[in-house]
Amino acid sequence: MKARGQNEIIQVLGSYIAYVSFMLIFILFVLTAVLLFCYLNDYMFEDLVGIQELIQFFVTLLPVVLVLGAFQVLLYELSGNLLSGVMIQFIIVMMLGYLSGCFYPISFLPENISKVTKQLPIGLSIQYMNHSLGSEPLFIDTIRIYISIFILLIITIWVRKEKIKRWE
Repeated sequence: MKARGQNEIIQVLGSYIAYVSFMLIFILFVLTAVLLFCYLNDYMFEDLVGIQELIQFFVTLLPVVLVLGAFQVLLYELSGNLLSGVMIQFIIVMMLGYLSGCFYPISFLPENISKVTKQLPIGLSIQYMNHSLGSEPLFIDTIRIYISIFILLIITIWVRKEKIKRWE
């Protein structure tokens, strides 16, 4: 568990940066593919959305990518190995997506559950993006996302520290 003598903070931050980098590259790839598809098929994409709006959308997505990256690193850290890590990430993300209103409106859920799910990473991300796409993101939404990132990374570092203690 001790990777080349690095402490658990460096290990977790390294994993986190890798997750976030991969997600950002994927988002850039998808945006580029959409633009290329529109260009090749003579769609007037510029009439609908300009390059400036796409850049603004990408920047708006950054806090969402950061919080979901921290959540993914925590889920992987909680799993025992690669296969269980992939399975737990899929199951948890699908369950939280279901509870956070990704598949149907959150208003269909009981009030107690909807209050809790709005505080979870996916619920915070949906709320942030809803406000961002409607107008400007609310300052409190942005602060809540960054607090969540901090909390998730602290928990992940603690889990990694405990794993290292167990294996020594």
